[in-house]
Amino acid sequence: MVRLFRAPASGRRLRSLLLSAAALALLAPLPGLAQLVTGRFITSADSWEKFDTVGVSHKVFRAYQSAIVDIAQGNYSLHTNMQAAITSADVVNEDSDYRLYSLFARIKDVAGRVDISLGRIPYFQGVGLGTVDGAMVSGRIPENLGRVTLYGGASVESDYGVHEYGTMKDKFVLGGQAVLTPIPNLRGSLSYTNRRSPLPSYYALRVDPQTLDASSVFVVPGPAREQLGGLDASYTWQQTTFYGRYDYDFEGRKTQRGQIGARYAVNPDLLITLDAIHREPRVAAGSFFSQFTLKGVTEVEAGADYFVLPGIRTFLRGAYVAYDGDNSVRYSAGIGRNDVQLVFRGNTGYAGELTSISLQGAYPLLDNHVVPNAGLSYMSYRIETGSPRLNATSAVLGATLRPVQMISLDLQGQWMNNYIVKSDFRFVGRLHFWFSEHLNIFE
Repeated sequence: MVRLFRAPASGRRLRSLLLSAAALALLAPLPGLAQLVTGRFITSADSWEKFDTVGVSHKVFRAYQSAIVDIAQGNYSLHTNMQAAITSADVVNEDSDYRLYSLFARIKDVAGRVDISLGRIPYFQGVGLGTVDGAMVSGRIPENLGRVTLYGGASVESDYGVHEYGTMKDKFVLGGQAVLTPIPNLRGSLSYTNRRSPLPSYYALRVDPQTLDASSVFVVPGPAREQLGGLDASYTWQQTTFYGRYDYDFEGRKTQRGQIGARYAVNPDLLITLDAIHREPRVAAGSFFSQFTLKGVTEVEAGADYFVLPGIRTFLRGAYVAYDGDNSVRYSAGIGRNDVQLVFRGNTGYAGELTSISLQGAYPLLDNHVVPNAGLSYMSYRIETGSPRLNATSAVLGATLRPVQMISLDLQGQWMNNYIVKSDFRFVGRLHFWFSEHLNIFE
């Protein structure tokens, strides 16, 4: 994780305003209504061996504490999702890391059809994907023709902190999506997002054009920019479902993504699929990676799913992938049921030569109180034609323990062997605590 920066005064005031407004929205007195508090606490840890130099290693221990809590009272609710993590001090000189993924208040059914959210809000609206420190408004279109969602505020960086650099005009996000259902079996949407992300300033050596002497210059880069628009639609006709999507990059003035696909149910046991998609790398303008020449990828994939017996599914997939001046073929096949699955995969061509087979499963015991799980995989691969073929083997063994309904414990050991490490083992543990309580704080 990346250590969080201390917020500037303006950033702290903005966050304080959002949180205060969220609290006021939530704590509005609603006599006679109890508060429903639901959520879960997740305590997890993993340990592995890290090699700094050949033959010199040490153990690394990393622990996490996550909390997801929702409080609701009538049409008012508060939603939180946060995490803290720490690494063993004898390995890395590092303080605890904190991430606030979301913290927002929501008022539902304002005027009978509008929902309003305020705070740190995750959004998944067509081409818009991320988190915003601001507001989101979502309303139903009359006659049940669909829904419109708008969001805006300060953009949140990938470390979910508040950075000191950049002003509001350099770190904002605005966008929305309209989901339309004009006729039965047809769903379409229009979406748009405009995002600015600040980049840190830095010192660099530059040559004076007059004296030709190198001197240190303070560089203040402009923000990374992303502006996308999208259209997608799906339609079901009898046993066939059609899907299409088109995304446009306004900053790069090019197609970002184009996709068409179909699903045809031959009978209840056999499903045929066909998909074609072209994707360009999603890189913000003005960022470091935007300086490189990047090429898109086009894929065409066909597949079939067939239930040979009730509860036992087989599948077969094959895809042709076209790169700039080269191509690759991808394929996979498998058979399985809810508790066990055997899968075979492979690649050829520009993406490298790869063949792998994996077996994994989980089986509930003692009325689902104990669920052992295990997996084994073998991979043989070659990066390019003429290079030596390499092998890798991995295995996992663990179990989920549920002594009571509100508590579960996941334990798993992971082992891997390849040409870099002869025997790498790590252990992962995770404790879940679920709760749901009715309170009467305001009565």
